[in-house]
Amino acid sequence: MTDALYPSLSDGLMKKLRALRSKKGREAAGALLVETVRAVETALDATDVRPGVLGLTDEASARATSLAERWTAAGGEVRTLTAAQVDELTDAVTSQGVVASVELPERRWPTVRAALTDTRRSVVLALDGVADPGNLGTLIRTADWFGVAAVLIGAGTTDWTAPKVVRAAMGSLWHRPPVRVDLPTALAQLAADGFAIRGATLDADS
Repeated sequence: MTDALYPSLSDGLMKKLRALRSKKGREAAGALLVETVRAVETALDATDVRPGVLGLTDEASARATSLAERWTAAGGEVRTLTAAQVDELTDAVTSQGVVASVELPERRWPTVRAALTDTRRSVVLALDGVADPGNLGTLIRTADWFGVAAVLIGAGTTDWTAPKVVRAAMGSLWHRPPVRVDLPTALAQLAADGFAIRGATLDADS
């Protein structure tokens, strides 16, 4: 058995990572959990993402040397995870043995709104009452694919920082970070800015 490439994850750091499993913990820390090599790489590519702790199992460490180097260069810490710790931090059916904490700057609607200057070309996706995390992640990923300028989240929509949403978004979260807003107010403001408002509902006839 070879020695671990990185220091072991301390009890204190494990406690902080474990806290990110809950919405309350994520809000308190201003951070979320990211899993898989590709998702962590995409997070590092974003200009406004600040890396925290990257945890790798021994097996993952051998496959993700360049990822760990990039993480360290960006100011993050790299630690060795045990299989038991991975099980505590993720509920994914199949884990790559890669779990990271990422801090995100706060995005406010007035700033996002001010950046939406071209009403002829910009598309904004507003989500109301999307309760399923997998569906929300898929919508964010699809919005990114189609070049949507912003994703707005209203009341009743699940927490976009939840692990299932982050996994389903598959890296697109960093390209199109959602903004939680009072949806009626935000839509009225967009209409005043010149945006055409279109709605979709499961209950409509057409």
